[in-house]
Amino acid sequence: MTDGERATAAYNAIVRFMTEAKLHYESNEDTREIFVTITGADFPVSLLFTVNEPLQRVETYCELPFAVRKEKAVDMAVALAAVNARIAYGKFCLYFDKGLCTFENTEYITDLEGFSAAYGRAIVAPAYAIADEYNDKLYALNKGLLPLKEFAANV
Repeated sequence: MTDGERATAAYNAIVRFMTEAKLHYESNEDTREIFVTITGADFPVSLLFTVNEPLQRVETYCELPFAVRKEKAVDMAVALAAVNARIAYGKFCLYFDKGLCTFENTEYITDLEGFSAAYGRAIVAPAYAIADEYNDKLYALNKGLLPLKEFAANV
């Protein structure tokens, strides 16, 4: 399997899963990008999946739906470090200069074959679950509704 065939197969597997799961998504086969917004228990979770052929990886990006307040940036950084220490899939990132909090992940597809809808689910489901689990707690911390000490005690 060539790098291009592998990238196309990974892209198609993610699209196949989203179609079978009846998710409303936008996709671009030329750029191998898939964008989906899934409504959870609280905030909607918007995810962008990009299959990067030259680097042979699937990149996941999710921007949390709030701006990080400057006075809460240090608390957010500490909270994200606590969360990142506990999750095995992906990482939360804080971009101080932009006031952004994101969830990001990279999955390498080098030498993989046999991409199916199950592979697509293995990419989409954990990204959604993790972003959905923490977005409301991080929002509450950012707004001053949840003290850092309480956040850290319940991570």
